Amino acid sequence: MRKIIWLFILLLLLFLVSGCGETFPAPEDTLLEFTELWDAGEYEKMYELLSEESQSFHDLDVFVSRYDNISTGLVLQSLTLQEVEIPEEEEENSEQKSVSYTLFFETGTVPQFTQEYHITLQKGEEKWLMDWEHEHILTGLTADTSVRVSRDFPQRGGFYDRNNTPLVYRGQVREVGVVPGRIGDEEALLSGLAEILQISEERINAAYTQSWVQPDMFVPIQRVTEDFWQENQDELLALQGILVNRAESRVYDLPVSHGPAIGHLSEITAETLEELKEAGYRAGDYVGSIGLEAFFEERLAGSIGFSITINNEENEAIHTVAEKAAVDGEDIELTLDKDLVRAVDWALGRYNGSVLILDAGTGDILAMASKPGFDSNLFSLGITPQQFNELRELDSPFTNRVLRTPHPPGSVFKAITAKMALEAEVFDPDEAWNTPRQWQKDAGWGSYHVRRVDRPEGEIDLRKAMKWSDNVYFADLSLKIGWDKFEEYAQRLGFGEVPPHLPMRASQVISSSPRETLLADSGYGQGELQVTPLHMGLMIAAISRGDGNLPQPRITMGDDTGIWQETGFSAENIALVDETLQAAVQDEDALAYISNSSSLGLRGKTGTAQITEEKQIGWFVSYFDDYVIVVALEGDSSITSREAVSVSERILEYGF
Repeated sequence: MRKIIWLFILLLLLFLVSGCGETFPAPEDTLLEFTELWDAGEYEKMYELLSEESQSFHDLDVFVSRYDNISTGLVLQSLTLQEVEIPEEEEENSEQKSVSYTLFFETGTVPQFTQEYHITLQKGEEKWLMDWEHEHILTGLTADTSVRVSRDFPQRGGFYDRNNTPLVYRGQVREVGVVPGRIGDEEALLSGLAEILQISEERINAAYTQSWVQPDMFVPIQRVTEDFWQENQDELLALQGILVNRAESRVYDLPVSHGPAIGHLSEITAETLEELKEAGYRAGDYVGSIGLEAFFEERLAGSIGFSITINNEENEAIHTVAEKAAVDGEDIELTLDKDLVRAVDWALGRYNGSVLILDAGTGDILAMASKPGFDSNLFSLGITPQQFNELRELDSPFTNRVLRTPHPPGSVFKAITAKMALEAEVFDPDEAWNTPRQWQKDAGWGSYHVRRVDRPEGEIDLRKAMKWSDNVYFADLSLKIGWDKFEEYAQRLGFGEVPPHLPMRASQVISSSPRETLLADSGYGQGELQVTPLHMGLMIAAISRGDGNLPQPRITMGDDTGIWQETGFSAENIALVDETLQAAVQDEDALAYISNSSSLGLRGKTGTAQITEEKQIGWFVSYFDDYVIVVALEGDSSITSREAVSVSERILEYGF
């Protein structure tokens, strides 16, 4: 019996000891849990940490929606409890504690800031509970005030050419509007203004007949460039009720042919917004849509400024919680030369296609025209649906053909085939043979033949094959090279790759399985070869340089110059190809003879290639001094390399 009593006493003591070992959670534990739940967006669970009295004063739905709305507006990313202080005199108080604490905020608006709080905690059954008020969201907030996150937009950077001449900048435009109370003949106003601005009468009428419009109000209708205003001011001012004010807008001092290269601004898409929302972008904002405006968006846009304030019922700021200053965008100095930009635009004229002028030594892009193009000012001034639909009916007006449109290179690629064959040591460039009008390697090709153009009778070597652009000669060369070597050399020349710092599409050698007839066609630039004008220019630059290396192309003066592709081709072989390209334009019996080419030291090669059954492309690549000029014209069967030569001659006449 005594043993049982002693065992009972021992168990009772163990129970009491273990019970005394359980400590009540500290006030800091409640604050830490509350902060972690806020960070996780668990607002309903946060509400459970409020004292019974606080819950009686504050509705759950209001509590949850307020935390959700404010956290969303701040773009809250993380929240950390930093410091907790309990005054010494509170230590003895076992039922409530007055606590001070600090929260560290990281947000997508003002990146980092802290808030200091004071709160009373009541001892609950299992943990400390919070006597919560609205000020425990952000200091100074009450039930009757609100949190406002305001944005301060930076000045967008502009583009300048290599000589620091403005190309894209914030400048003066004109805003054409209507003052309803001054309208005389309304029918004449509507028809006349619609014709001048190329917009509908309905759109004009809808603008100034809105319910809120007063008779003496100026109602904006359309912004126009300064040039447009100068050309049409007499007709506009003749319309009674018209008023024209000065305004500021993003101005593009570039021809239509460079619209695809520079790009334009447009309203942010849902996809882009998802990528940029943490930088402060919102639906309805404008960003670079295509071209260099889009490629350099981060540098041009700068950093949006933010101000987080507590506002009264009149929406007036009464307390600033945190702020971040806006940082203006960067002005970017491009490698473009404005004079050459205008030269290539004038030379391209009515033709569709592209023109590139490249510095072979530095890789600088001096001009890159693309047509059809568009006037970037249309978008900054407010493009009309009619204007946009007219652009969409054109052939890819928003595509920068120089960088983004690969084409079969045709006979301009013969210079590259010659380099490959010389490097592979598969033929003697001085050995001549008489190529037939149509040719096949053997009967295994069936009915397929390679055909050449008419040329003087007799045997031809590499020089004559180049100046008379003999397809059979170069088809035979490519077969001698073989697929393995052909693709190896193409890889050395950058096929399948893109240079850094430029939105260029990669060129390709082949898209299907290799076969002998395809290799023969590739030798004279057909088959499945696809090359962008920029890549073609870089391969020609490798010859112009004399070292066989492709320069690193660059569009901004701040980028380093250097080599993009080291080919390892010998200088001797490069010099020999250079001699053949000299003959191709300087010999009077050459297909692409240019009368003044010898005085310039011009080298070059023409080419015509079929894109589709209805469309073909006429090429002319040339170089002299450090300049490389690539002309690629698109059209029907009437477009040939002769038109491309003509455009090149116009560039030389205008710009050099």
